[in-house]
Amino acid sequence: MLLERTELPVEFPLLGELEVSVIFVVEKPRTSKRTNPRGDIDNYFKTLDVLNDVVWKDDDQLVTARMRKEFGETPGISLEVYGVR
Repeated sequence: MLLERTELPVEFPLLGELEVSVIFVVEKPRTSKRTNPRGDIDNYFKTLDVLNDVVWKDDDQLVTARMRKEFGETPGISLEVYGVR
């Protein structure tokens, strides 16, 4: 279960400067010869706007972002958020 693998902070939304690491996993079409999913990674990243007022107060708190898109059997988003010291 996801919550069992997650270290939850005391309170959401998170405040202060934050770093994120995110992997966007996309199911590979059966006929594709591509090695990576179509679409601009910045457009994938824009989907995280729904996390405003949930995970962080506003995405302007993000000062560092590492992003990757890849094919996988189970589509989804893997997100790690760190406070900046």
